[in-house]
Amino acid sequence: MHQSVIRRTLAAGASAAVAVTGMAAFTAPATAATSGPVPFTCQVPVLGERSFTLVADTNLPEKVEKGKAVAVSFTATVTAPDNVRGGATLFGTSVEGTAKVVAKAGTQNLPVTANVALTTIPTTPNTELVLPVSGSTTWTPTTLGTQQITLPSFEATLSFPQAGGAPRELGPITCAAAAGASTVVDTVEVVESATTPPTTPPPATPGVAQATKTTSTVKYKKKAKKAVVKVAVANADGTAAAGKVKVVMKKGKKKATSTVTLNAKGKGKAAFKKIAPGKYKLTVKYTGSDASKKSQKKSNVKIK
Repeated sequence: MHQSVIRRTLAAGASAAVAVTGMAAFTAPATAATSGPVPFTCQVPVLGERSFTLVADTNLPEKVEKGKAVAVSFTATVTAPDNVRGGATLFGTSVEGTAKVVAKAGTQNLPVTANVALTTIPTTPNTELVLPVSGSTTWTPTTLGTQQITLPSFEATLSFPQAGGAPRELGPITCAAAAGASTVVDTVEVVESATTPPTTPPPATPGVAQATKTTSTVKYKKKAKKAVVKVAVANADGTAAAGKVKVVMKKGKKKATSTVTLNAKGKGKAAFKKIAPGKYKLTVKYTGSDASKKSQKKSNVKIK
């Protein structure tokens, strides 16, 4: 898991919360080295220009596959110094909020949605304000190789609940990285997708005959008094069986017999002439081969 730490001085608790929201989604694994402080300049309504300090963590692995969507979740905390805490108390006793962040993976934009959890603002002087943040996004990598995850800017709105009334909002708060500052918060390797080969039946064991299935259909040509029996024989692995099929049509004591040689698709047909309308018993017997076991199909056929 990648982890990065971005430190700054935040003069407004509101801006701090917002910054965390965006950065949290894109930090390096816990096993990787942390990044250095990245300065951001935030324009906060009423409070003016501010800066902040951020610690974040994400579930991004070291490698991801090109073309496959990756769900990225994160948690973070932003710590604001005492002067920020003091300014936040002018808006309320607690704070929460949302942020819209457009981070980047290489040249790809990664829109992130995040929430600042409701947090009580400390009233004790010389106390830091710590804000927990969580959020998520989805990334579908399009470029192979090492991709840097960066956070050049974000925008947020903070809300301060009021007892017995509507909350006071502060926003939009717009933040941009200071000129010349590195905004890299994570590095991920994008690799080729491991394609899953199509499922195919296991090959037949040499010298062992497979089970087979024999099927048949009958078509009667009334004017010609001709019955055509189509047969097909398939091995258990789906391949065509080879060999011969004996077809018998029987009505009472009378019967007609024909032997069919299967083609490369395991199919064949037998034609019976002078077949009068009536009920027949049809038996189709596949005689088998070295690679395929015998099988048969019996059915009752009504010719009309």
